Amino acid sequence: MKKSLWILSALALAGFCMTGCLEGAGPVDGEQVDNDEYCDGQCGDSEYCLYSSDLESGECSACPVDCALENSLYPVCIVLDGGVGPVCVATANCPDGQGYAKDESGHYVCSNGDPIDDPAPEAGAGQFIRVDDVSTFEEACGKFENGKCSKDDPGADLDAIVVRKADGGYLYAKEIMAYSRGAEKDRVTERGVSGDPTAVLGKPDSLISYPDSGDCYYLQKDSNKDDYKFTFMSLGGEGGYVEVKMDDVFHAGDTVDIIELGNCELVNTHSGQGVSKSKVGAESMKVQVSISGEDGSWKVLGSAGKATGGIFTAGKITSDMLK
Repeated sequence: MKKSLWILSALALAGFCMTGCLEGAGPVDGEQVDNDEYCDGQCGDSEYCLYSSDLESGECSACPVDCALENSLYPVCIVLDGGVGPVCVATANCPDGQGYAKDESGHYVCSNGDPIDDPAPEAGAGQFIRVDDVSTFEEACGKFENGKCSKDDPGADLDAIVVRKADGGYLYAKEIMAYSRGAEKDRVTERGVSGDPTAVLGKPDSLISYPDSGDCYYLQKDSNKDDYKFTFMSLGGEGGYVEVKMDDVFHAGDTVDIIELGNCELVNTHSGQGVSKSKVGAESMKVQVSISGEDGSWKVLGSAGKATGGIFTAGKITSDMLK
């Protein structure tokens, strides 16, 4: 029963088994299975037999993965003109006058020569995360000296926003969509605050042992203590927030970690002296996810959590959050 690779775009599949399934369990959607057993030997030398529970059999595909499961923005597996591929694309056929071109994320999309944007978001895949500082005045400032905040950087101190993929790998924030600091509080210190939101982009550079907990670098590793190269940005306390676009889409089953300089040993500080974990407070944060990043689209993942050892695991994303 020869199966067309184009059918992949129409399958609504779930539960991809990337590295093998439990001993004795049957195949799951998207898993590579035996060509003879599941595809009647119809897949060619350059094709793969991918299991579909909807059909209780296999589908022949030029791609070794089920495109719709790997990234719902690019659900169709094709080989481009000139023998390029196979690749996962947004649509099998481009409109008249357009052709395939590679966008900044490395995906092939239809283009007429104008700047290429990502396809419109679809249900089942999100790419936006928002972190709100919900710390109380006391949490944000610590102790008070003559009525002033004793902390240099009031509020949650964000190093990175990370999505741990259910099938392995990590996503990181690639773009700041919105940012606002909490109400400024009078501080004992006169130095500038660490208010550059781009500090949350990319991999953690404070908790460099991530995904394990460990020491938190206050200033960037190997930087001069007088350079003020912070590894984080301060949200400033209650009312502060940041919205980011991740470097790829996330799905149900993925987990969100917020890397925050809380409850971890501080190293590489201005004084050159470390600060013990017991003296490094952790602020309360709310974490939300969204398909589009538009107002009204946000779904709460974690309502009021704090970092432990520099990591606040906000929770596991569900399918209801991506509708």
